Amino acid sequence: MIQISKLYEATNNGLNIIKMIYPQAEVGKKFRIRESNVDKTPSTSLQKRKIKVNGTECEVWGLTDFGGDGSWRNPIDLYLYENNKSQEQFFEALQEIAQHFNVCETVDARKNVPKIEKRQALPEEKDCIRTWSVKEQPTVAELAVMGRTVTQETLTALGYKALNWITNTKEGQTTIKYSTDTYPIFIRECVIKDADDNSPAEKFYKIYEPLNADKGFRFQTYPVGGKPHDYINGLYELRREYEQFNAKKREEFEADAKNDGKQYHAQKLPMAIICSGERDALCCRSTGIPPIWLNSETARLESTTIKDIQEYARDIYNIPDIDDTGIREGKHLALRFLDLKTVWLPPSLRKFRDHRGRPRKDLRDWMDLHPMRDEFYALLQTAKTAKFYAKNDKGASLDTANLHYFLQLNGFATYEDDTCPDEVQLIRLNGYEVSRVFPVHIRRFLRQWVAENVKDHDVLNLVLNTTKISVNGLEGMNNKPLVFKSSTPTSQTFFFTNQAVTVTGNEIAPVKREDYQTQFFVWSDNVIQHEFQMIKEDFFTVNRTSDSEGQPHFQVSINKVASNLMGYFINSSRLYWREEMEAPFNTKDERDAYAAGHKFDLRGEGLSAEQISEQEQTFLNKVFAAGYMLHSYKDRSKPWAPYAMDNSIGEEGQRNGGTGKSLFFTALEELIKTVTISGKEPKIFENDHTFEEVKPQTKMVVIDDCAKNLDIERFYDRQTGKFRVNPKGNHIFTLSYTESPKMAFTTNYVPASFDASNVRRLLFMVFSDYYHQKTEDNDYIETRKVSDDFGKNLLPPDATYEEWNADINFLLQCERFYLSVCQENIMIVPPMKNIITRRSLTAMGDTFYEWASSYFAVDSGRLNAYIPRDEAYRSCKELTNMKDMLSTTFKKKLEHFVKVADWIDEMNPLDKCNGDENKKRRRIKTNGVEYIYLSSSADGVPY
Repeated sequence: MIQISKLYEATNNGLNIIKMIYPQAEVGKKFRIRESNVDKTPSTSLQKRKIKVNGTECEVWGLTDFGGDGSWRNPIDLYLYENNKSQEQFFEALQEIAQHFNVCETVDARKNVPKIEKRQALPEEKDCIRTWSVKEQPTVAELAVMGRTVTQETLTALGYKALNWITNTKEGQTTIKYSTDTYPIFIRECVIKDADDNSPAEKFYKIYEPLNADKGFRFQTYPVGGKPHDYINGLYELRREYEQFNAKKREEFEADAKNDGKQYHAQKLPMAIICSGERDALCCRSTGIPPIWLNSETARLESTTIKDIQEYARDIYNIPDIDDTGIREGKHLALRFLDLKTVWLPPSLRKFRDHRGRPRKDLRDWMDLHPMRDEFYALLQTAKTAKFYAKNDKGASLDTANLHYFLQLNGFATYEDDTCPDEVQLIRLNGYEVSRVFPVHIRRFLRQWVAENVKDHDVLNLVLNTTKISVNGLEGMNNKPLVFKSSTPTSQTFFFTNQAVTVTGNEIAPVKREDYQTQFFVWSDNVIQHEFQMIKEDFFTVNRTSDSEGQPHFQVSINKVASNLMGYFINSSRLYWREEMEAPFNTKDERDAYAAGHKFDLRGEGLSAEQISEQEQTFLNKVFAAGYMLHSYKDRSKPWAPYAMDNSIGEEGQRNGGTGKSLFFTALEELIKTVTISGKEPKIFENDHTFEEVKPQTKMVVIDDCAKNLDIERFYDRQTGKFRVNPKGNHIFTLSYTESPKMAFTTNYVPASFDASNVRRLLFMVFSDYYHQKTEDNDYIETRKVSDDFGKNLLPPDATYEEWNADINFLLQCERFYLSVCQENIMIVPPMKNIITRRSLTAMGDTFYEWASSYFAVDSGRLNAYIPRDEAYRSCKELTNMKDMLSTTFKKKLEHFVKVADWIDEMNPLDKCNGDENKKRRRIKTNGVEYIYLSSSADGVPY
């Protein structure tokens, strides 16, 4: 409970509150609180006055509006006025102000502790015997702990008393625990059975320490074992009130002469309310209504107990907490007992914080903000019952509002989204999982429920024949505004059949159940069909250092190849497998023995430090790319699309393949909704419906096996902007950049160019030819497929549960690594040497390469020499039969040749060029003749 005096004390006597409302306010100076066209001159001023706060006089800043009614208002009244709140919302406003200025009455383990003394036990103090001292009257502070509206009479009505102290004796030592205002102790006399002529009363005591930091020790019963397991709190008091009520009514009935000779019939109390705990029950009792509460929030109320309550009260209400547990148990109770009236506290209560700094959730919290009795009775008017049918002599009837509530309790709701803006969609929620349903599913559900629970032919016919179970009839059902947001800039949540898991750059952690249906929703077809079990061991470790220029450098260490998918990542990154696994050995047996001992190894024997580093970089690139694609958050500064290629160099026009590129994305497809489109389709850009399978829940679009001449730049508008989808026979819709899927490409060819546009948008990936197909056209000595390493296909259904669970753990660890660097300007790319070579070879063509290799051979005499360009150009056209080749084309091909000819260092070095302009263009021109100069430091070449 916030004390107003403390709030003023923490806000400079309220001045800070006024400045929060009116930033223009200034002490000693008049100011406007309305627009200048209304207030011609400033007419409002700040003044400090003495007022009584919590019974104590103190000075508080206020505001006088001379342009208005001229009255002085204190800061809280000003807040009410400017936020259009009534005096009934005073305590809500008080809480909002307190939260803004971080002023709260918190439970502090250092402050909220009892005073404790210990001594030797007295002779009469035996083990397990407890004694206590009852206060004549609880203090105001003690009552406030139980609830704003709780009084001494309230405590007495439920058998509670405040204590001075209580003892506990054990092994000859007595501990005395004293009650204080900051640590009150109460005791409740719980009657099991009243005394009669034959036996004394049966009772036990409940000791209650509401501010004990350890929740498990707030309640203790005495004597130990004295509480029956089925004891219902408040039932004895309800029966006693029922008897007292009827005794008084009987007395009035018999005193009335009109009733002479008539028999009195007992009347039920108007209502009883099921509460979720001790303090909720006390707050309820303070309104004059008898409460019932169980021993814990999750204890189940039996039908026999409901019958007992119904014997004494006409209506039974339930006011559950509005946290995850309370909502779940409240729904369960409402569906078990359809006549039960459930009062749901408003969700807005959660925006306020209690004395522990947690979102408010229960009746005591609500009454702390709404202490007026008429507010409580107004709250009761919002009660709902799930009984959607009624029967009388004329047959059965259906209550539409109750039907909608019944369906809501069972997870049904309506939903609207941009893909079908003119239609109301029906959905069903189960935890975080959301499924689309249709009236036929709801009718089928109701039919089965009635058959199993009501077992009444008339009610069954009512369900089967009603027209209210249709799209039009159900559109008035509760509309659920859902946000399908599984990611933030630094996190990604994965939804499995048994749990949700959130990955950040620091950890992989299960989502708390109380966050289900509040922060997380996922369409049912996006739930990963796997019961996930976390493996805490790190499969790999990435060490980060900086190079001489301060740029980050990453080195990966493989801790354990515990995942088949990880093994595939490793082997498809072994760029130098032939140097490691073939070159050093003469026989197949030797090769097989080495391979068996180095099945998944990036640091094979005989490899240089540079080769090992390149293989680790290639593996880490795959880890980075996997994490990037699994992160559904779309960062405008990272509009990347993975571009998966083969690393091996082949002849001109040769299609490399079989390296396992597609498997990379197929594995990710098991975790995220994916649409795959063939990159060989010749009319891919002419078809309006190419992307018709894309849905709002689609997270990845793979253009697979792209043709050599496919212009991938035509995909860039969807990759970096809005994504338009034109489904056949359905509404066209457009996904915004943040809603749209990420794209990826696989190809057997290198990009047409490595210009800035491509480099900015493509996340290059390379796959070694460790996996390959032996043919007559290549020099491989055997064929090796991915399945050869594992004796099976990697992915489900071939993978066992344990194997796939390990693979998922590996992918989540990839995600964790990506998220650890995603906020920086970092893109981890593989070694591109071979890719660039392949690009240059493709651009030159084999014929040009053969001519240039001969023309500029080490012993040709044309290296480190000025060669007339036209002379070389004519020689090339004559010897290659490329008579139509343009001069500019010749120059571009020659530039590519220099990139791949490892015996040539540079073309037209700067020190050989003449003229500033020519230096920029690297041209050598003398007396109108242009020359070519190819520098080389190859052995045997004179300078």
